[in-house]
Amino acid sequence: MTIINKIIDNDRNVYIEITNEKIDLMKYIDMVGDEKAGAISTFIGTTRDNFKGKQVLYLEYEAYIPMALKEIEKIINHLYQNFNIQNCSIIHNIITT
Repeated sequence: MTIINKIIDNDRNVYIEITNEKIDLMKYIDMVGDEKAGAISTFIGTTRDNFKGKQVLYLEYEAYIPMALKEIEKIINHLYQNFNIQNCSIIHNIITT
């Protein structure tokens, strides 16, 4: 279930999504592709199988949605102020693995 999806700025083509579903990376790559841009950068966080010498069996995620949105918007504003980007899509996954 997608918890929230939000276009925060049509002029900058910015899209935010918080979900507990598996992420379809190509959906978002297609969303931000632009003929004016020379690249698409992605970052995918993954789960290690260990932490401080102990085995990780699973992770449980939770998020305080209003704070998550506020922090994501700060990241987006920083990107637009400091880099020549065309479009931005940030997806925050809170699925338990």
